Amino acid sequence: MEMIDMRKLTPEARQERRRQVIKLRRAGWTYEAIAADLGLSRTGVFDICKRYDQGGAKALVDKPCGRPVGVLRALSEEQE
Repeated sequence: MEMIDMRKLTPEARQERRRQVIKLRRAGWTYEAIAADLGLSRTGVFDICKRYDQGGAKALVDKPCGRPVGVLRALSEEQE
């Protein structure tokens, strides 16, 4: 199967793909088998499982991208 770039999927599709990884892992599949079946890298599958083990289902949700608003600003509010 062709490798899938998770960054190009919608947030819903990424979350569904992560749920599939966890479901297959619980069924006893190896990281390599899951990666080959779903078109992901073995490292990506391992990282998804690790996130799930550490934080449960909440850890599978996408985090916001970028830095928080106002952090490490180049200009102060007065300078803008």
